[in-house]
Amino acid sequence: MEIKAVENETCEISLDREDIRIIHQALNEVCHGVDSCDSEFSTRMGTDRKTAVALMNQLGSAYELLDKEKE
Repeated sequence: MEIKAVENETCEISLDREDIRIIHQALNEVCHGVDSCDSEFSTRMGTDRKTAVALMNQLGSAYELLDKEKE
């Protein structure tokens, strides 16, 4: 991971394929592997499950694009 820029509460980062895989897998475990109600999820994660799943899916799409680029 490389931090590219930080400005106005936004951080631009560069993630390699392995970084994306690790973060995606961690979110997958949190979103689908941990048995907790939605209110507990929000308390523990600081966001709702729907938002976390959306981020996980975006990372999954990025990972797939990198896989296609590799071919």
